[in-house]
Amino acid sequence: MAAFAQTTPPAPATAPAAAPAAAPEEPEILKERVSVRRFSAGLTASFTPLQAFKETLQTRTEAVGPAEFRSTPTVTQKYASYGINAQVALTDRFAVNLGAIRRNVSFENLTVKLVGTDNISTVFFDERIGTNYKTKVNARFIDIPVLLRFYSKSRYEDGLRFFVEGGPTFRRTTRVRSHTNIEFSGGETAANDDIPEYRKSAYGYTVGAGAQIIDPVGIRIIPGFRYTTWRTLAFDSFLVRGVNKQVEILFTLSF
Repeated sequence: MAAFAQTTPPAPATAPAAAPAAAPEEPEILKERVSVRRFSAGLTASFTPLQAFKETLQTRTEAVGPAEFRSTPTVTQKYASYGINAQVALTDRFAVNLGAIRRNVSFENLTVKLVGTDNISTVFFDERIGTNYKTKVNARFIDIPVLLRFYSKSRYEDGLRFFVEGGPTFRRTTRVRSHTNIEFSGGETAANDDIPEYRKSAYGYTVGAGAQIIDPVGIRIIPGFRYTTWRTLAFDSFLVRGVNKQVEILFTLSF
């Protein structure tokens, strides 16, 4: 009896292994929620407890006359100032911080000009002819700090962080206004609006420190402290001399 060969049916094809499921992509809104954004900007309030000018008596003499000049300034400036602030993150912890703070400053000056020779034998009487110059000056400083800032945490980490900063600060002096009333010894008066000597541009070096707090809606609250030493002064003349040390207490709201 003939045997019939049986052919083994082919094995069913194996289905390719399923690729592992990709992790769900983080929502875009969470990707952007960092404590220090790549770019941020806001408003800054600055309080300077130190005066911008020296209230120091200055004297000088001239051979012609002879004449003696005595200059006494009185500072009447405002200590609170306001400005704008912007920051660009360079790495997770380093950023460049730029600002422009407007400061309104003013001072008054009394300069007395004495011409002639005083007789030293008359103790209580000065024989010289005197002229009084009463000057009032108003000006505006625009301070532009360019600071490199280092944070204690990566900009992707949540929570309170601290920072230190340093760099140059540039000062632009604008809107200088002056008025002088002149009182002569004979009782006559005169006036002029001559602008006193000043520098339009000055610069210094700034160091500072502060903290950054983020509220639930994403506003950055940044209190800080800065110290600036000025290498050049906007006002540095016989009329008035500036102070080369500046201390600031700052409060910034950044978005």
